[in-house]
Amino acid sequence: MGLSAALYNAISGMSATQTSIGVVSENVSNAGTQGYTQKTVRTENLVSGSRSAGVSIADITRDIDELLQRQLRGEITAEGASLVKADLLGRLDQMLGIPGESGSIDNTYNNFVDALRSLSDSPNAVEARTSVMNLATSLANQLNSLSTKIQDFRGEAENGIERSVNSVNRLIAELASVNKKIGVSAPISSGSQALLDQRDQIITEMSQYLELNVQTTGSGQARVFTSSGHLLVDGGFTQSLSFDSRPAVTPQSVYDNDPAIRTLGTIILNNGNGGTIDLFTGNGIKGGKIGAYRQLRDDVFVKTQAQLDEIAAALAQALSSIEVPGSAVSVGAQDGFDLDVSALLTGNPVSVTFTVTPPGTEQTVTLIRVDDATVLPLDDTVTANPNDTVFGIDFSSGLASAAADIQTALGTGFTVTNPSGSTIRILDDGATAAVDIASVTSTNTATALVDGGLALPLFTDGAGGTPFTASIDSNQRLGYAARITVNPSVIADQSSLVIFSTSPPTAPGDATRPTELLSRLVDGTTTYSAATGLGSVGSPVTESIGDFTLRFIASQAAQAEDAARINSSQGTLTRALENRMQEVSGVNVDEEIANLIVLQNSFAASARVISVVQELMQVLLRI
Repeated sequence: MGLSAALYNAISGMSATQTSIGVVSENVSNAGTQGYTQKTVRTENLVSGSRSAGVSIADITRDIDELLQRQLRGEITAEGASLVKADLLGRLDQMLGIPGESGSIDNTYNNFVDALRSLSDSPNAVEARTSVMNLATSLANQLNSLSTKIQDFRGEAENGIERSVNSVNRLIAELASVNKKIGVSAPISSGSQALLDQRDQIITEMSQYLELNVQTTGSGQARVFTSSGHLLVDGGFTQSLSFDSRPAVTPQSVYDNDPAIRTLGTIILNNGNGGTIDLFTGNGIKGGKIGAYRQLRDDVFVKTQAQLDEIAAALAQALSSIEVPGSAVSVGAQDGFDLDVSALLTGNPVSVTFTVTPPGTEQTVTLIRVDDATVLPLDDTVTANPNDTVFGIDFSSGLASAAADIQTALGTGFTVTNPSGSTIRILDDGATAAVDIASVTSTNTATALVDGGLALPLFTDGAGGTPFTASIDSNQRLGYAARITVNPSVIADQSSLVIFSTSPPTAPGDATRPTELLSRLVDGTTTYSAATGLGSVGSPVTESIGDFTLRFIASQAAQAEDAARINSSQGTLTRALENRMQEVSGVNVDEEIANLIVLQNSFAASARVISVVQELMQVLLRI
């Protein structure tokens, strides 16, 4: 080997060592930097012919475990969702309070029941009547307040989706910019590896908002898709998101795939050429903070509102319902019942119970009055009874038309007519006796304070005193907790808490009405809709209003507890993976200092070789 070759080897060694020292210095200075991965310089021997021709930098690599990285991103997505749920559900639980404690809805309800009990003991006591009215007002006001707060939580979720979309759009733009830089950077440089770190940090941050599918090109540029396959970033190409948030969220606010029906915001993917895709349709975007906010807005808090609405509806109907049995009637060989429907209001049901032989099992058909044919047909889940068949009957065209619709609903085994006035007559099939009608009963809503039986419309829909009938026409049950109020007529005449008849007049000190109202609340039961998320369509919850109110609070507490537990576990798992990632990809300062000593010695040795070659060259020149 000649002096020139030795000189070249030494110079190339110094150059490679200098690069390595630079990378080590970057590693040490970024030892605590979030997202920075340790860089390693790999050198290779240059060969010319059959001889070594120095050393060169083969590449600069990052110490990273891509499988671990993907797993970590998945857990960050899950943690983003768990953080959102733990926060909002925890605050909802705090708002509802602890069962039995002052301020909780069940405590307010129990105080109202106790006031009715005192009134039944002392029906003439003015203070007892005033207490019932005050506590009824407190109960209605608390239901109103809770409903408002639940909708505030839904509005917060709506705003959370908007904030998340804005963050994702920012990260999409940042990733596209980094992708472009990666595309033009020198492949063998610490700078190109630093760009890959930036790329990964952006994708990891984006992962907290939604589930992602990430691919990388040979040059290191990233392609990012939603979990359902919608492209967000490909190199420098981007497709942005937009969210059409709504300024106010009410119980009637819904998400629907049909834009004409939808009254809540949705995420639109814009491809830049005028094309758009609704990412909420078909669950096109899942997981992370966005997925959690949407689940809370469109499912969890909707069920919470439904539970409150069921409490309010059960309260109003328990006190105002009047059972009206049909009168038995026979026409020739046909038997059945006449039912006076003059007091039947929209939403009020008529129950027809009968046996068809064979098979000989009892069946129930529920006929619900509607005055708006556009809501027909009705689903069986309109009632909470899992064993009835439901039909909506349009009464807007008169009783003859309604009787014909009932005939169609019941079928050929029945004869349904409007023989006179407000009477609906339902008869069996006569001689064949295949159909045996056991009962025909309507459940009407009391509207008068007196002379309508013991029922009392203490709670109404809104300050105008509209009767609550669970009308299907206006979906009256939805959001009723926000509108329930004490009947202004009862407020004006508190004696109606006791006086129920003018002919004959209710006797002084008669406790019949308050005792009946108390019994309806304490001893009566209600079957609650499966739309509440409590119970199921086939096995609904049937219990008193007080027990259901306790169940409501307990279910919310359990939901919040589960969310907190999952968030804690998820946080522990995510931190563990982050620590593992740091062990694998982070900088070990001790190792770097040891490498630096080796490189320092190598550089000094190469410098010494150059010095020796220089001295030898000078000797040669003097010869």
